[in-house]
Amino acid sequence: MRTLLFVLVVACGGSQPAPASSPAATGSAQEPVVAGTPQQISEQIDKLKTYTAAMCQCEDPPCAKRVNDEMTADPIIKPTYNYSPDQKDQIDKITGRFNNCNSKAGGGGE
Repeated sequence: MRTLLFVLVVACGGSQPAPASSPAATGSAQEPVVAGTPQQISEQIDKLKTYTAAMCQCEDPPCAKRVNDEMTADPIIKPTYNYSPDQKDQIDKITGRFNNCNSKAGGGGE
């Protein structure tokens, strides 16, 4: 659940309010939307791709949990930037693949 909430916040650029359980699930309050430099956004997207590749290699829930925990703790992943429409589309595709692989591994984000 934690990953799904995070992914929704990132994919939506923080434009929608997070569910009431979001701070408890992530362990912190929702990050404010910030402008972000092109380099910061590029680094974040690259990290999302790296975590997605790692998740897609998982074959069991412990592996999926480890990848989820690493991603959740990563400071590059935490900020919610003011993404362009193209960046939002790219992030949506990456997070969709991440969530699919997480489900196949039996991680379920919990």
